[in-house]
Amino acid sequence: RRWPPLAGDTVIKNGKATITITGLSALYATLRKVSPRAQEVGVDVLNRGAGRVFAVSQESVPVGGIDPKGELKASGRLYKARVSKRSGRVYATITYGGARLESKGEHAIVAIVQHENLSFKHSHGGPKFLERPFLAEKEHVMDDLGRRIMEAISHA
Repeated sequence: RRWPPLAGDTVIKNGKATITITGLSALYATLRKVSPRAQEVGVDVLNRGAGRVFAVSQESVPVGGIDPKGELKASGRLYKARVSKRSGRVYATITYGGARLESKGEHAIVAIVQHENLSFKHSHGGPKFLERPFLAEKEHVMDDLGRRIMEAISHA
């Protein structure tokens, strides 16, 4: 069987990190013919990976300085993976900032500044608290996705 080619890329823009895997839609279409569980596997793998990224980021969020109570850490949210009805893409979202900080008169920009400014000193955590765990996890997610899809195919 000939499988569609895959290519991966990571883009970090305006504090938002995205892993783009080109060819995944074509791969899922091919896999659905072989195993209807392929998209379920993708959602499960991404949920596990995003959960690990979120857990590590929670340990790395800066506390102290302008945020002595840990409001930034408390603002962190993990949204489970879902399949886009429009594109068929599987994605999960992790956010920091949001309504919890905005309700206290702060803005989501605080999260971006804390994340990007390498010169800030904190009693706990530091900059790149989301990017670093994300980059460390992306290869594991790709490996796990490949392994789990092969398992699904072999049991189909």
